[in-house]
Amino acid sequence: MPELLRALHDNRDSRFPQRFFEVDDVAELDDSPTGASNSRRLAYVVSGEDVQYTDARRVLHVLERDLGVDLELKEAEMPFHADGRSARILVDGERAGNVGQMSQQVQENWELDRPVAGFELKVGTLEGRFRS
Repeated sequence: MPELLRALHDNRDSRFPQRFFEVDDVAELDDSPTGASNSRRLAYVVSGEDVQYTDARRVLHVLERDLGVDLELKEAEMPFHADGRSARILVDGERAGNVGQMSQQVQENWELDRPVAGFELKVGTLEGRFRS
């Protein structure tokens, strides 16, 4: 997600709305022998004058439909999302990611003057769960 926020920052003077996505490996601290493991993530952001949480959710629902997977959204507060504007993404009860509208603090930290919404999804949680 930081690279997508950097892309929005670097393109502040370009036309809006702007949409970016990426697929990349992310290191996470865990109980493995090395103390961290990599997992592949799909991330998406959208920014524009009237962007809100539902804009990211809409793209997530299209992804769910087109891939034929069942994603459950459970409202959750996260420090980097605006209050009441975020959810955890669950696949078969397993935490698979998050979706939300970025907090004002995140926008200020990245010098973004338009609202930003997006999601991050662990690609591995989708394996073997596609409907035909």
